[in-house]
Amino acid sequence: MKTLHAWEEEVLFPHRWGRHGNDGAIDELTHLRGLHELISASDVPPEELLNQIISLEICNWRLEESITELCHGIGKNTPSPTGIGHMGSMTPDRWMRAWAYYLAVRRWLSLGSLVGANPGRQGFDMPLSLCDPDGSTTRHVESMLGAHTEIKDLYAERFCLCMELWVRGFPGADSPQMVSHQPGVEAIEARIRALNPDANAILRAMDEEGGRLEICHHKLFRRYDIILSSIGTGSWRGGIPEIGTTGFERASAVELALRPVISWIAGKAPANDDDKLIHEALGGRTPGRIFTASLMVSLLQSGAESARNRAQSRLQQIEKP
Repeated sequence: MKTLHAWEEEVLFPHRWGRHGNDGAIDELTHLRGLHELISASDVPPEELLNQIISLEICNWRLEESITELCHGIGKNTPSPTGIGHMGSMTPDRWMRAWAYYLAVRRWLSLGSLVGANPGRQGFDMPLSLCDPDGSTTRHVESMLGAHTEIKDLYAERFCLCMELWVRGFPGADSPQMVSHQPGVEAIEARIRALNPDANAILRAMDEEGGRLEICHHKLFRRYDIILSSIGTGSWRGGIPEIGTTGFERASAVELALRPVISWIAGKAPANDDDKLIHEALGGRTPGRIFTASLMVSLLQSGAESARNRAQSRLQQIEKP
């Protein structure tokens, strides 16, 4: 059996074209393989550049910037010097904001916990002075969580455990980190369910599986706010109702960012000055560049189609009488 290249596997994965049915995935792979076969030895894209392309998903918070940076990489046939995709896209400012949320929740727990609170000994003010120098995130978190109750404290601890797993780099199942993490999660969730049998919605939002709270996700801080305000109000989305249109907006953003790339692939003239800059970044049309650009477009278009389908489904549920 033929061993697939990493990019071929990516096309077929369930979170890419595999989600849209086997026939569609095979058709897309066949199209890309046809482009790949035209590449000469002097035009082969570097593996690191291809890895950057397959690491970029539409949920990444630096999507548009990353597409532009990859276009420059494709034009130069070299990997982008900027981190692309997943945690590679993180910047110091974004790390600071994420840490501010975590530390603010930890501080809230330490200052007002109903059991064993000792405000004079908590040590979160110092790191918060670096991550949140004006105190805006701390005040925001405290306003969402409100006054302490036993179940709020348990929920907040579960939130922190979730965040800790992500900043640890999502360690493997048999790692020492998971030996301590999983029993802690199970104990906290058992206590929560004993107090509130209907806690599943909030707990599901903090489930580490699925990457919903991966720190590089474009909706990360909104999701933090949804979870923390739900804890504060005692009901899921009690403070932030669902809109249901963000998937449409994300799909449109992807299509707009890819438009000049698609026109370049087709050999068309740029539609405006902004598109011209992308055409210039991509450079002359060679089989290697056309394949690499087409791979980027294909993978992101699969995500845009999924986002639109999910949004349509969610909107129909919201609008039900």
